[in-house]
Amino acid sequence: MSRTSPSTEPVVELDDVQVHFNAHNSSFFGEQKVVKAVDEVDLTIYENDVVVLVGESGCGKTTLGKTAIGLQRPTGGSVRYRGQDVHDAMDGTGTVNIPFERIRRSLQIIHQDPGSSLNPNRTVLTNLAVPMKKYRPDLGSAQREEVVHKLLERVGITPATDYATRFPHQLSGGEQQRVALARSLLMEPDLILADEAVSALDVSLRVQMMDLMLDLRDLFDTSYLVVSHDFANARYLAEKADGRIGVMYLGKLVEIGTVDELIQNPKHPYTQVLIWSTPMLDPRSAAEMSTDDPPVRSIDIPTPDDPPGGCHFHTRCPVIIPPADLDIEQDTYNDIIDLRLDIEDEDVDVERVWAALEADKPVPSESERSELASEFAVTARELFVDADLDDEHREAIEGALEAVAIGDWEHAAETLRSKYESVCERKQPQLQSDHPVACHLYDTEDVSE
Repeated sequence: MSRTSPSTEPVVELDDVQVHFNAHNSSFFGEQKVVKAVDEVDLTIYENDVVVLVGESGCGKTTLGKTAIGLQRPTGGSVRYRGQDVHDAMDGTGTVNIPFERIRRSLQIIHQDPGSSLNPNRTVLTNLAVPMKKYRPDLGSAQREEVVHKLLERVGITPATDYATRFPHQLSGGEQQRVALARSLLMEPDLILADEAVSALDVSLRVQMMDLMLDLRDLFDTSYLVVSHDFANARYLAEKADGRIGVMYLGKLVEIGTVDELIQNPKHPYTQVLIWSTPMLDPRSAAEMSTDDPPVRSIDIPTPDDPPGGCHFHTRCPVIIPPADLDIEQDTYNDIIDLRLDIEDEDVDVERVWAALEADKPVPSESERSELASEFAVTARELFVDADLDDEHREAIEGALEAVAIGDWEHAAETLRSKYESVCERKQPQLQSDHPVACHLYDTEDVSE
């Protein structure tokens, strides 16, 4: 069937939304850490729209989804439904043109685990009929039952009269998910948050469920905000719905665009990593890609309670931007940045270097190391950094490593930071227009600094 294209009428608008949580701290007197689950995100969802949020576990995509439908209160920014601030309506403050009861009905959710979202002590019929008692008091018992049977048939659960009398535990996972979808559609919503709605299903059932969601989107004139860790599922849904994929990383929306934009021209380095890690259906293409190195410097993921400054991806990015006045190869610059980050974390294996330097002698004592610091620096550079360096880079690196040799980590890090710090570390990039991407590679003003 033909698909409905998104309109230009906004349903939900998120403006500079932040959701911060206080992290648990085991130290009684320790400083309370703040987890920025969602940080300064702008997103507009239109009528008949499909937006799929993808990213690693813990990147904030579920929190952002729940914030979009009013289940999570933001700590900053605003969430508007058709121009009405959702939390003003919830609290009864400010100007309220749309009552919260209507907003709550218009913004629905399908949970990742549909079985736990259905009352186990009620039949399918009762689970679906209860919300109708509140929102459709004009319907009698027989009419509600008729509506439920028709909707069950619409979502592919037949014979409806049989399944309506079953309890949730008597349904398969796919059947439970279809019932959960039917329940959300009973509210005639404008937007449904589908939180990993197909991830628990067998692969053979995922496509069926996604096709059903899109068919019902056209039939019920609704929109979807889909949360998925699977880029292949995201691609399928967004492509068939003429929708968009939003890529999240450590609480930030780093890129958003159509499937063609993201697949044919992925701009953000993290988007390129996601595409690289997605299995290819063509065996030959998959075999070719499997021989390529991953487009990432490090597999280590920073923690959400202590993200890197500037662009959160810079500690893993293979194209971190060198200072404009620095003539240096990208691979060499990446090595130097990695070394400096290791020095800042005091994660350089000092004993290994001394052992390599004094292979046939005992490792020198701390009092002897200052005299051998320059020899240590040369050996360490050969171990940890590309040895083929211009004089200016060799001198800077060896100066830092001499400080490491005597345990002056702070001076060592500052020696490299003062010369090699990138704009990617200093400033947070903002989403740019057209094909929106938050990356300094596309901000000429930042790069030229």
